[in-house]
Amino acid sequence: RQAQQLTTLIEDLLELTRLEHQHESGPLERERIPVTSVLWAAVETCTVEAQEKDITLRVQGSEDVEAELNVPLIQRALTNLVDNAIKYSPAHTTVLVTAGQEGGQVILSVRDQGPGIAPEHQARIFERFYRVDKSRSRKLGGTGLGLSIVRHAAEAHGGQVTVESVPGQGATFVLRIPKQAPGG
Repeated sequence: RQAQQLTTLIEDLLELTRLEHQHESGPLERERIPVTSVLWAAVETCTVEAQEKDITLRVQGSEDVEAELNVPLIQRALTNLVDNAIKYSPAHTTVLVTAGQEGGQVILSVRDQGPGIAPEHQARIFERFYRVDKSRSRKLGGTGLGLSIVRHAAEAHGGQVTVESVPGQGATFVLRIPKQAPGG
């Protein structure tokens, strides 16, 4: 188990390093795709964990919403969010993953029914290694880098990630990404 955690930590650190140096290697490689396909891929990656906790994963979104995305990067970000939602939600609940559009942006969200995040932690949760509840996070096997990867993935696309949460009422993580690459 410790070897697996160390491997995951190294992979997450390498991913963050790649993301932070992305601007040096030129523009992000993107392809125009229906956004729901990325949602479904992320959900599929997390299906086993959801089944183990009897958590229902629901995907909502119109098939006609398209965007220019680096698919592996956005899929990784969404997988991190869905995985966290499963980890922090109680058994027999639902995690909702949605895609929509607003003006020139696609809006991707993951909503859980977990414990929520207190306002004093919300501004810092996207920092490397920041944990709201250190003992619980370690028990759940996280590296403390997942949300930082999500933030960097959004920023690499010219977007942002935010969280909306009330303690005791779950959390909703929202990615807002331009539908088109700059200059596209």
